[in-house]
Amino acid sequence: MDPIQTGLIQLTCIEHEVISQLTSITYVVPRYGEDVVGGAESAARTLAEALVTFGVRVKVITTTARDYSTWAPHYARGESTLNGVAVTRFDVDRERPANFSRHYRRVLAHPHSADFEEEKALIWDQGPDSLEMLDAIAKLDEGIIVFYPYLYLPTVEGVARSSLPKILHPAAHDEPIIDLSIFKRVFTSVDGLVYQTKAERSFVERRFKVGQIPSIDLGMGIRSQSASNDQVSDRVADIARGKYVLVLGRVGKEKGSQMAATFFESALDIFPTELKLVFAGPIEDDFVASERVVLLGRVSDSERETLLRNCLFLLSPSFQESFGLVILEAWQFGKATLVNGGCEATSELVESSGGGLLFDDFQSFVAAISLLVEDAELANQLGLAGRNYGEVRYGLDGVIDRYLTFIEGVAKIHEA
Repeated sequence: MDPIQTGLIQLTCIEHEVISQLTSITYVVPRYGEDVVGGAESAARTLAEALVTFGVRVKVITTTARDYSTWAPHYARGESTLNGVAVTRFDVDRERPANFSRHYRRVLAHPHSADFEEEKALIWDQGPDSLEMLDAIAKLDEGIIVFYPYLYLPTVEGVARSSLPKILHPAAHDEPIIDLSIFKRVFTSVDGLVYQTKAERSFVERRFKVGQIPSIDLGMGIRSQSASNDQVSDRVADIARGKYVLVLGRVGKEKGSQMAATFFESALDIFPTELKLVFAGPIEDDFVASERVVLLGRVSDSERETLLRNCLFLLSPSFQESFGLVILEAWQFGKATLVNGGCEATSELVESSGGGLLFDDFQSFVAAISLLVEDAELANQLGLAGRNYGEVRYGLDGVIDRYLTFIEGVAKIHEA
């Protein structure tokens, strides 16, 4: 299935000088593929595939890994083409060390006290560690190079090794590792910064004093939804016939998953007996839940669409997000969203759009769910407001238009 629907982008309406000036745009991402679950990775792929439809030659440098927690090989090494994008995958020299979590906690217990060698060792252990990939980045001698996101080794080392005009999509939020001083060099060494929200811009500019670097608040472009022909499992089909709240994406403590399940289970006497909380995404942590909390694990695109189309509303419990692509996906189906008020990025989306509600604690969590379950008219109004906002602000054609204009400007500044 072509991910960019025919007619979604009117190429004849926009002619960018950048297309003739730039030989290519190369994305550097740690992992890349249609089955990679992650907001930053999905956003990078969406942009890369959309740029191809504008006549830009797009390349991706990445690894053979799919799982960021191990960097174990999954895809075939070498060159391939995915939806018009030329992809080159390199082997990872070593998988993430078994003691990485202990190393991470030790260094980040006092991040401001770590010396440069300690920080560098942590970044290399975090990975993905591929000298061949870093050499390929250093050898690029044409076009613009785009790093996405800030966190991993290919960005930290690649920014230092590339002589091309460099653009960084940080996908940054307030998390312990960003306090390491090694990232100051990363953020201050690029020629352009692409933010997903005003909250992300504000956070990065406070932390790294990079207000003088050309930047844009871009968000993430969203594709038009279309029905998939993939098979839907009996389990998903059965869930879709019931009454449920949906959580999409990785299931782990850092995503607020256990908190959401605990809150939900603590309020079972208040909620309708048939109401379930459904998690759809890779399960990363040990997770104990009742039978009314459903853990589906990975789902296909068709199952994802089925779950979105039939849920009561979407819950985003994560307090560490730089954007919230799943929120835009839910809005495309006219679904209201309930998000963690402690996450600036997702709260900004909901408050700007009027497309959902916020919760800050157990009481507000229960109150919001009860309201959205009992008042279908309100939930529908919120969902429609979100859909209208998403179409205007984050429609893929408008996003790519602004993105190309920004890239063109960065290229001209670098040439001057």
